[in-house]
Amino acid sequence: MNPHPDQIYGCHTYSQHGEDIVFLNIFRLIGVKKISWLDIGAHHPFNISNTALLYELGHRGINVEANPNLIPAFTEHRPEDQTLQVGVSTEPGTMNFYLIDKYSGRNSFDKHTAVEFCRAHPDFKITEIIKVPVLTVREVLQKCGRDTFPDLFSLDAEGLDEKIILSLDLKADGPKVICVEDNYRPDNSSSPLRDHLAAQGYFPYYRASVNILFVRNEYKPLLT
Repeated sequence: MNPHPDQIYGCHTYSQHGEDIVFLNIFRLIGVKKISWLDIGAHHPFNISNTALLYELGHRGINVEANPNLIPAFTEHRPEDQTLQVGVSTEPGTMNFYLIDKYSGRNSFDKHTAVEFCRAHPDFKITEIIKVPVLTVREVLQKCGRDTFPDLFSLDAEGLDEKIILSLDLKADGPKVICVEDNYRPDNSSSPLRDHLAAQGYFPYYRASVNILFVRNEYKPLLT
């Protein structure tokens, strides 16, 4: 299906809930023409990807995926991105990675998250536990030759999202837009993650199911 001429962002989305379309709108409104990103828990170059549409439109970034089975697909289909096969947490080292299957987006470093998913979905089980090297977010950026955050920070760490966000000081050089899962309070009231990002200078701009898009306060006049 070809886009209609009036569909300035095209007619399809790769994100789970259309987040990529919202990213494109935000960055157009705040004047960013060449979008860069850090996508932690990138999972797959196309399937349920927050950055595939951006790549398709000529933007480039960093993809971080812990599952070694998924890296060849990034190498083949996203050759102009930087892709790292590591995990991300608040301390460097090595962690157990719980595989539900070789390609599942539900694989996790958080044992509780993996076990609870399998308990809620009896057709699934943890099939393998592998050791994966882990870096902090800042170490990932340094390894990719960056001293500051790119424009977009997309985080899907399957149970570690809040822990990672709470460890970050974003006041001086944080990304313009953050996409992170926060289902702590479905009524959109306070949560540790939201309170921390508010203190770091971000406001919640858009909710897409369990994902919330936060934008730096300085861009609020351009978006509201």
